[in-house]
Amino acid sequence: MPDIQEPDWYVVPLERQELRLLQRRTNLEGLLRLLAYVALLALFAGLCVAGFGVGWTVLFFILYGCVFTYSDSIEHETHHRTAFRSTWLNETVHWVAGVLTFKEAVRDRWVHARHHTYTYYRGTDLEIEWEKPPRLWLVVVNTLFRVQGTFTNMSYTVQDALHPLVPVSKATRICVPPNQYRKVVWSARAQLACYLAVIGLAIGLHSWWPILFLFGARMLEMYTGVVSAVHHGGLAENVPDWRLNTRTVLVNPVTRLLHWNMNYHVEHHMYPTVPFHALPRLHELIGPGCPPAYPSLISAWREMFPIFVKQRKVPEYFVRRPLPN
Repeated sequence: MPDIQEPDWYVVPLERQELRLLQRRTNLEGLLRLLAYVALLALFAGLCVAGFGVGWTVLFFILYGCVFTYSDSIEHETHHRTAFRSTWLNETVHWVAGVLTFKEAVRDRWVHARHHTYTYYRGTDLEIEWEKPPRLWLVVVNTLFRVQGTFTNMSYTVQDALHPLVPVSKATRICVPPNQYRKVVWSARAQLACYLAVIGLAIGLHSWWPILFLFGARMLEMYTGVVSAVHHGGLAENVPDWRLNTRTVLVNPVTRLLHWNMNYHVEHHMYPTVPFHALPRLHELIGPGCPPAYPSLISAWREMFPIFVKQRKVPEYFVRRPLPN
């Protein structure tokens, strides 16, 4: 990855006292969302094994997978250490979420930090999902299923776990300081041990359910992918203004609950130290200095997918968001 100067990002100004109020962290808000997530997983898992018939089982498993993949939102918020006020609670949930997302937590926190520093700078931001020119079938597949991303992250984890027998993974080498390699290596080994334990449990129970509930569900991006894909797709690249390369999209309360308010994505990038539960208030405060929020996911996709179609012939094409005067 080329070394480039850190961009001088534009930020809509906010009074210091107001920012301090927004930055207050709490355990309660995070625990309520975490409990809602676990409760929905338990509900759909119970319905899967209840034996209502093949059709119902498939439906309940898809619903389970749609909820399961919101572990990405949990890991993301704990990346920023804003999910909970208690450090031990944040770091414990962070590592467990890393197991569920198949992203080694220590490495992925550094990868995500680079994403915030170089948001949508192609060749530098490792979290850019879409190639240029995009292949439309791959856009659809990667939106609905997490196969490609899961295998990429698993290959990184296996490679890191085998260090020093093999070099550390590309993501670790690029994003993680060398003095943190040891943490990444031991975390990767512990994560692989968890996966082996689940496989052992499945063998011991003579049941495929443990494997399906972890490995199978991870592949079902479905609705989660539809929501997260619009954060940056099809917008300007290599510009130091999150208003031009990031979308805020208004969604329903259930999606906001499971997505930990990350639909307020412009706000999150401008002020990443503001916890998820304060993002709606932040949206109200800096909204006049930002482009209008998209009224729905449908409106965001109506803009984004035609961009990908045009980029097949003109890779440099993008939509420029309107900025306030």
